[in-house]
Amino acid sequence: MTQSVSNKVKYGKLIYYNEMFGVLVVLSCVLALAAARSVNYCGAKMCGGTNEHTFCQYPKGPSPECVEYENARLRTHEKTRIVARLNSRRNEAASGALLGFPPAGNMVKMQWVEELAREAQRWADQCRPPRPVEEHDVCRDLYSLKVGQCVASVVGDSPVRVEQMIDIWYIQSTLYNNSITSYVPPGNGSKYYGDFAQILWAKSNMVGCGRSRFKTLWQGELRNVERLVCNIAPLGPKPKHRLWVPAVPAFFCPYGSSQSLTWHHLCEFPETIADIQETLKRNERALSRKRGKRRTIHHHIRRFRRHKKSRKHGDSHRKERETLNFHPFLNNYSSRTSVAPSLVLLLALCL
Repeated sequence: MTQSVSNKVKYGKLIYYNEMFGVLVVLSCVLALAAARSVNYCGAKMCGGTNEHTFCQYPKGPSPECVEYENARLRTHEKTRIVARLNSRRNEAASGALLGFPPAGNMVKMQWVEELAREAQRWADQCRPPRPVEEHDVCRDLYSLKVGQCVASVVGDSPVRVEQMIDIWYIQSTLYNNSITSYVPPGNGSKYYGDFAQILWAKSNMVGCGRSRFKTLWQGELRNVERLVCNIAPLGPKPKHRLWVPAVPAFFCPYGSSQSLTWHHLCEFPETIADIQETLKRNERALSRKRGKRRTIHHHIRRFRRHKKSRKHGDSHRKERETLNFHPFLNNYSSRTSVAPSLVLLLALCL
């Protein structure tokens, strides 16, 4: 059951969130960010304690392995067209027009996030050779959320529009013959449809892309390659979980969203993209500065259980209670709401 983030949500006997704290979250983030300068992704816990994050592995600019690399960074109008194409395809699928698939009641409109685009460009600049199943980077997660990735390459001399690259992923829908309510990832030896699943997963709501042009050996000749990499958040879908809720379009919009006025079969959040991008940027800096790692919901549940067993009172009790009361992941977890680009939820990640 979905509940409001401004209402009181109970887990055990403690109340974890209240309306007044929405202000404290904002102030906490502002103070924490006053001394923050940059985000450190090296050795972060989200990459298994390794230095395999894309920002840590690869310096800015084209790889030394690139052959005849061209600066093909996306222009503003192309970014707009990418988002429009993704939302057009999502709107089409949500309406029930995608052959063999039911309509979606909870599919969310996507928005461009520049932090994801920076990551995607870094991987596109590595100029990896094209493959039937494209190579992805090892770790691209942000401190705030897990991130998926789609890669498309076109070999040839003809110019390629960004819409055509998006459609390479969309037509993978013809390869998926499993249930919408119980996702089955592509296995070894099977045809790949993972990109289709990521761009049409109902909860995908943030995207950022990068593009590169270079040359590679292809069937014995040095050929032109145009590559588009899109990082999409949150990462999904999980095995045996649904791609979307089969229902009347926009009937089961996540809390805080409503039917889009532009894409009538999608759900849309009221926050502006400027709010989302600025909040995400601040969260990344604050979380990196604080610990260089991300704490999970399971960490806080364990703390809560230890607290119940100790049965201590006084100042230590109040401090523990404050930590638990004001952690919105517990609110999110107990109410089973989806991760969404809500300004309040993103700001709360600073704590």
